[in-house]
Amino acid sequence: MPKIGFALATALQGESDKAFWALNLALIADTSDLRYFSADSGLRLVVDDLLANYQNKTLMTVILLYLKQDYLSAQSTIQTTLDECDNCTSTRNMRRFIQQRLNG
Repeated sequence: MPKIGFALATALQGESDKAFWALNLALIADTSDLRYFSADSGLRLVVDDLLANYQNKTLMTVILLYLKQDYLSAQSTIQTTLDECDNCTSTRNMRRFIQQRLNG
């Protein structure tokens, strides 16, 4: 989770390319803790703000929707991300996490 936190902090600073790069690396690395993540109300406000600013980066949108616990929207958006990148480990990892959440 520290790597995802770094990516989000970088995004908040307005460094979108660096944030996307950091997020991609974070999702390739060990992400086993991500399934236990639960955003508090303060972080949900941050996620909402980032969602408004990162609509052109579908992977960023997917992770933000996941962090917001909007798994159905994340699932519908992940297909666009997969279409943009056939063999991306980070995208496949996110799809697996979303499916785990939706399947209980």
